[in-house]
Amino acid sequence: MSFLSRMMGLPDESAPPRNAAAGRPRAEFNLGLLPEPDGRVLGEVQRKQMIAAIKAYCEQSGAGLAEAKQVVDAIARGDRLVSGTAQAESSRARPEASPGADPQAHLDQLVMEGQLIAAIKFYRDIYGTRFAEAKRAVEARRDQLMRG
Repeated sequence: MSFLSRMMGLPDESAPPRNAAAGRPRAEFNLGLLPEPDGRVLGEVQRKQMIAAIKAYCEQSGAGLAEAKQVVDAIARGDRLVSGTAQAESSRARPEASPGADPQAHLDQLVMEGQLIAAIKFYRDIYGTRFAEAKRAVEARRDQLMRG
């Protein structure tokens, strides 16, 4: 860009666009078991109030700070949020599908094997709870089983 062009305020045709994110393809961010952020979270991100957005997402979802920060950062980058529960629900059988199965025994087995994520997913399927509630229940059951 020439000096004269800069002085006249003409755009530099050879320079990359100022907003490099606008030219990049949208990445996907897998939410896993976490819910889609609500309007309050999205509004805080738009206003560039990241701490408020993280706090709002923690309250909405029951997620921890690290998880909430990852979600908020993905929103700020413009990533497309993908729910992992839709894929997981279509690929796994519901507990009701096997009438002789004992859901509590299966849950205990998952917990004892250290498969806490699978146990949380299973708990949510059985009781239809939110992530935070299922996580607390599974962790409480783990503590019970460890005590004997």
